[in-house]
Amino acid sequence: MRLSLSGPPFAFSLTAVIIGLLAVASRGVWALQSRAVRWDEPNMLLLARNWLRGLGYHIAPGVPDLQWPPGAPALAALSLAAGVPIEQALAVWHALLGAVMCVALYLLVAEVTGDRRVAATTGLLAAVWPSLAVWPLYWGSNTEAPFLAFWLLGLWGAWRGLACQSGWAALAAGAAFGAAYLVRPEGLLWWALFTVAAIALLLRRQQRWWIPVVAALGFWALAGPYVLYLSLHVGSLTLSGKTGITHLISAADAAHGAAVGQDAGSALDSSGQEILWDSKERFRYSLWDAVSEQPTAFVRRVLGNLREAAAVVVDPLLGVPAVVLAALGLFGQGWDRRRWLANAFWLAALAPLAVVLLFHIQPRLLAPLAPVALAWTAAGVWHLNRWSWDSLAPWPRFRRAAPLAAPLALAALLALGLYGQVQAHRAGQASLFPSHREAGLWLAEHSRPGEPVMSRNAEVSLYADRPPVALPNAGWEQVLNYGRRRGAVYLVLDSWEAANVRPQLAFLLDPARRPPEVEHLASFHDHRRTTHVFRLGDPRAVSGVR
Repeated sequence: MRLSLSGPPFAFSLTAVIIGLLAVASRGVWALQSRAVRWDEPNMLLLARNWLRGLGYHIAPGVPDLQWPPGAPALAALSLAAGVPIEQALAVWHALLGAVMCVALYLLVAEVTGDRRVAATTGLLAAVWPSLAVWPLYWGSNTEAPFLAFWLLGLWGAWRGLACQSGWAALAAGAAFGAAYLVRPEGLLWWALFTVAAIALLLRRQQRWWIPVVAALGFWALAGPYVLYLSLHVGSLTLSGKTGITHLISAADAAHGAAVGQDAGSALDSSGQEILWDSKERFRYSLWDAVSEQPTAFVRRVLGNLREAAAVVVDPLLGVPAVVLAALGLFGQGWDRRRWLANAFWLAALAPLAVVLLFHIQPRLLAPLAPVALAWTAAGVWHLNRWSWDSLAPWPRFRRAAPLAAPLALAALLALGLYGQVQAHRAGQASLFPSHREAGLWLAEHSRPGEPVMSRNAEVSLYADRPPVALPNAGWEQVLNYGRRRGAVYLVLDSWEAANVRPQLAFLLDPARRPPEVEHLASFHDHRRTTHVFRLGDPRAVSGVR
């Protein structure tokens, strides 16, 4: 017995082309703007550059990277090999795969709802919505567009595989979820969900046995080599290099705030020789430890995350008008069998996001909510026609204008999205701290190639094109010894760090208290902080350089 979920036959049409072009244009114009990269993105760009130079999958010399899956670095490497400037190496994929994401969403909504008007409206909204078109450039990883593109292609394949019992669609779903996993580890959750659904239908004799099998082949063909790489380096089966340390960061985030929490991985491990981010000790932390050791604190964290997630959905993911229309699209009319199946699919597609509540909330981690919610918003837009027709029944003369309700609402939402893009760009630019870029570019001109730079921020080494050395959250002697063992010649510290996350190093900013082994070379100012560049004592005179 086949599961009859598929909509009417749907061809790649002019609408899809229009959606794709609009998505490329509305992303490309912002991707080409000057933007100082920060946070996670510089790490992926360093991996890409080192990869191309034949230095291996490393950020710091000699340390195989286990934190970042290779999907985004591989895309950045393709950009760099094609001559794209390093700041735009991932931004170009934000534009290109952002367009793929919008077209994939259009096709998926058409399949799931059987309503091409709702599908086209969803695609157009996704093409211009600020949380998909602009904000990912400033959230610090720039992996949202690639992940969402592969994720939505995986959902499309999953729907077709389950609805039509298509082996090719199931294979495509597995491969797409595998690609999503290589961009962000949570892609694994959606493949697992698809497998569970396929097996459940198989047990009810509503599915063919080879559907989950070919999906697994597609997934592991892409994900398998990376899982093997992680497992060999860790010494046991490992699906993500970040899971353990993320528990530690989330607990610190809940207890002390985001600034301190995100820095928790910079503490030294029990040996005092390595930061937790690069130590195998980070794999000792588990969810069970967090629950069993402090159950009350864990429950408070989850409840706090739930409140914060609700706020993030409104701003910056959707906005109040889209939320109201999404509620109208979801609950404005009764659910027949088709709507039950469609909404069950959408809710199942969002279910793996519940895992985010166990850690910490960031808008980028909840980004998959936006495309699904926009599908409900689009349904709400077209429900306005029916509501207007019924509401204007006492006034037949005006009732003829009822069919204009949906187009006018769509036009208003598109205008709101375009205006929101400008606002998001301005807010994003204001949140940057270009003094890190200026410090890196200064070092590129005033240091010798190969001289390592110790900093809490990888973008300094990226712009300097010098090997990076992490800046531990430790006392000065430990910091100095850590840097010297790794050959650090320069130290970069900014005023915000000295005040908030490295107060024990604030004395370096005071010439009267600065130790003789540290020489201040330059300072760079922006509207948020001042970044200082120091030279450390010659590390070549110190034994034990790694």
